Amino acid sequence: MQCISNGLILTICLLCASIVTLYGQSNAIVEGQLLDESGQPVPFANVVLDPLNLGAVSDQNGHFNLEAVPPGSYRVRVSAIGYETSSYELTIPDSRTVRKVFHLSEDVTQLDEVVVEGLGEAAVKKQQGYAVEVLDTRKIQNRNANINQLASQMAGIRVRESGGMGSSFSYSLNGMSGRSVRFFVDGIPMDRYGSAYAINNFPVNLINRMEVYKGVVPPHFGSDALGGVINIVSQSKFSNYLDASYSFGSFNTHRAAVSTRWVEKSSHLFIDFQGFYNYSDNSYKVWGPGVEIADPVTGRAIEIKTKRFHDDYRSASGKIDVGLTDKPWADQVKIGFLYADNYHQLQHGATMASVIGEATRSET
Repeated sequence: MQCISNGLILTICLLCASIVTLYGQSNAIVEGQLLDESGQPVPFANVVLDPLNLGAVSDQNGHFNLEAVPPGSYRVRVSAIGYETSSYELTIPDSRTVRKVFHLSEDVTQLDEVVVEGLGEAAVKKQQGYAVEVLDTRKIQNRNANINQLASQMAGIRVRESGGMGSSFSYSLNGMSGRSVRFFVDGIPMDRYGSAYAINNFPVNLINRMEVYKGVVPPHFGSDALGGVINIVSQSKFSNYLDASYSFGSFNTHRAAVSTRWVEKSSHLFIDFQGFYNYSDNSYKVWGPGVEIADPVTGRAIEIKTKRFHDDYRSASGKIDVGLTDKPWADQVKIGFLYADNYHQLQHGATMASVIGEATRSET
């Protein structure tokens, strides 16, 4: 019995010694701090001890702790957003606490190009819950073209003109025409300004875009248009600018336009001016049925090819607006004055069979 007791006591002592030894070996602590190149702490960095795969995250002051690390040689791997991933050799000789400071270098990446993409006003309009086509004219503002020519190239739109500059025209939207199609400029009905301020007289460089609503139209237009609405949006950038153009073409055709804005940014005051002038002799040649004269010998009607005469057209307009923008009580408020007139010589009636000669039509 005495031998058994002594053997049991010896076994228990050896086990206790082994446990104490193992506990001492696994009780090492690594305390550290992460600093950048300027000595500022690096918070929320990942610290991994290989090959034990022990990990920790640094606090607001860059401090971290790795506990229960047995003595030995290790590699400390540190990574953080905006810094280069770094590795450090670390030797732990015994179970005491080891304190280290690690420095991280910023990860500087030089970009060749930064592209910021967003939706323009035209793209935003197309995403609305209406059947709308948007013609952005900013890319073609240097072209010598009128709105009728550009609109006829859009899907679902047909524009018919009876002649040259100043002639009658009609729009068809998906088969609807006449009074079923209404025209607006900046949301205001164009028919309030008379025929001189019509869509066919507008130069391209005076507008920012053209919106074509087919069928159902937004309620803010307040129109009974069954076929659709064509809304011209003029230049609206809030900065000082001046845009002027002049073109000359066949049949003694002249087109001039000017658009300018003055801005006082501290008070959000602005003054706008837009104006245009169009003139043409419309002296192009015509031929075909109805273009005929009486033969001086036989008296019978014979078709001829001749140049038009007494068909001059002139239109002019000036518009000035004074207003305020970005106020607490209104996004924009303005008061404006618009003047427009046109003059058109009449050569004949509905057909060329009856020549009028000296009649004119004007409106102011």
